[in-house]
Amino acid sequence: MKLTRRQFFLSAVPVCTSLYVGGWWIFNVRRGEISHIVIGILNKRLSYLNISDRNLEAFASDIQTSLPPRIRELISWAGMLTPVYSRIEVFQMSPYTKKRFEELEEYIISKFLLSSDFFYNNAREDREIEYIGLYPYARPCSNPFARFS
Repeated sequence: MKLTRRQFFLSAVPVCTSLYVGGWWIFNVRRGEISHIVIGILNKRLSYLNISDRNLEAFASDIQTSLPPRIRELISWAGMLTPVYSRIEVFQMSPYTKKRFEELEEYIISKFLLSSDFFYNNAREDREIEYIGLYPYARPCSNPFARFS
């Protein structure tokens, strides 16, 4: 039996997909790795702000340890689509995933902005944002919106 080019490509798609999903499970889901998706969300939604990679990685590491394991597992499965997330709206396919992913994005963005010096500096977009520590754990008695005169 001779294998045509079309048959080869049609048989290669499920093999490559299963290798990608299996590799993602081994290297990310089992460890609860969500830093890719957290950094992807922040880069996409806060692209107008000047945030260093060091601050993004520190925040992603801290938020990863603060979330329960089940939530980390769900987010890490969603992170499988991170390579295409920045280019197209992957999670707009169904109303359920769109709503859930928008909630996740809003949670991560608000947590990052509250954990940084963004509001302490009057929400200035022209300066580099510094990550201070995970809000409210690193600074339990602070209020980033307080203005003392």
